[in-house]
Amino acid sequence: MLAEADKLQHRFASEDKMTIQEYLDKRLQLYNEAGEIDDDAQVRRLHGGLDPLLAALIDLNRETTNKVSELKTKIATKEHSARAAWKQQQTWISQSARRYDERPRNNFERTRYQEGFQNRTY
Repeated sequence: MLAEADKLQHRFASEDKMTIQEYLDKRLQLYNEAGEIDDDAQVRRLHGGLDPLLAALIDLNRETTNKVSELKTKIATKEHSARAAWKQQQTWISQSARRYDERPRNNFERTRYQEGFQNRTY
């Protein structure tokens, strides 16, 4: 059960399959069925399966026990920022891919491409 729970991950890219809340509920259910009742261990495992952009914004307590309720509160406060960063990252990736696809691929295209810039008036 623990291995099955640990395989579950939340990613903004696949939220149509599993939202953050569904991710948390399912993993907590599997942990409880497996007998993993230590809140701190559950929180650390849940944190490890979050989208990396969201997980990076959430600090876990190092000296005291982490609580699931505290993690849920932190997720709720940081989710919007993490999702915005993810959307911005996706936009940058698609723009970079488009620029890569538009580049000249051979000497003939490169020459035509460069001539187009030389004939422009600025």
